[in-house]
Amino acid sequence: MSIGRSLLITAGFVGAFALGVWARPHIDTIDMNRVGTRHAANSPSKTAAESRTAEARRVAETTPKARVERVPVSPMSPALHERLQPLLRKGTKMEIAAEGFKSGEQFATLAHASRNLDINFMVLKDRVVTQKKSLVAAIRELKPEANALREAEAARAAAKEDVSGIE
Repeated sequence: MSIGRSLLITAGFVGAFALGVWARPHIDTIDMNRVGTRHAANSPSKTAAESRTAEARRVAETTPKARVERVPVSPMSPALHERLQPLLRKGTKMEIAAEGFKSGEQFATLAHASRNLDINFMVLKDRVVTQKKSLVAAIRELKPEANALREAEAARAAAKEDVSGIE
């Protein structure tokens, strides 16, 4: 292959790449829901009822759903302390253990992870609350042989169950 052909092929690839980089933002901004609905509404084989149903479905999909906001349980909640006391070592002062957490669910998650992995709660709390590490990273650091992701998910699930019973 000659140098001229190689240069032409290379220039073609560079041009195609540049065209793709330029066109992507324009393609991403197309609202695919509206395009599909317009096509469905203008289709001669659709009846008026089918068009109205398709339009109603599109509106339902784009309308924000009403969400019930849960009030987060405070980490200082006496009901939460009562549930978590068995997870922590005997003699643990719950007020001190609960300090620094943003929510009761975060407190319960760390309590469950500490119990499940036999990690000192205050050491785990230090890694997550003070050093701002994720629970998974803290577990990996303190118990490298454990499956940190699975253990963190199990602790979160147990914590959600604990907190949901308090609300």
